[in-house]
Amino acid sequence: MFEKVIHKGRSLRIGGIIEEPNLCLVKVLGIPDKVGGAAAAVRSFGKVGVNIEFISESADVSGLANITVAIGMSDLDRFAEHMSVLQRETGAVRVEKRAGCAVVGVYGPHFREIPGVAAMLFSALSEADVNLLAIASSISSLCCVVADKDRAAARKAILVAFETTAE
Repeated sequence: MFEKVIHKGRSLRIGGIIEEPNLCLVKVLGIPDKVGGAAAAVRSFGKVGVNIEFISESADVSGLANITVAIGMSDLDRFAEHMSVLQRETGAVRVEKRAGCAVVGVYGPHFREIPGVAAMLFSALSEADVNLLAIASSISSLCCVVADKDRAAARKAILVAFETTAE
């Protein structure tokens, strides 16, 4: 069972749930890690009028950068025609896409001041057998990309974990 996060003697309550269905996960893999790499990648999406719903960046073991974004399924056809341009403009080794995804997560005030929020979320999703395809955070939010088919299970796990009826 996941652990409840206790902060100052109280279990943690969230401000709400982040939920965005019908997305496509796009991974821009093996970008040379240099100034301007991220700018080139996101600029490429903007050039064709594709809004980015989620973004995360990391380096791989070889020192190359990987940028993961989620875009609306309605933008997929327009973007698919642009994948080779994106690869060329960023110098990426490859670009992958995975349709049928959703973003789920939580937001709440002062998450940065409370240890264990990420562990609580990820444990709850794990217990619900929801695989995390990507993760991003900010000062006050935690977001995960999951398969769209797992979105309802993820939402239920979040509601139980954070003892809320957030809508």
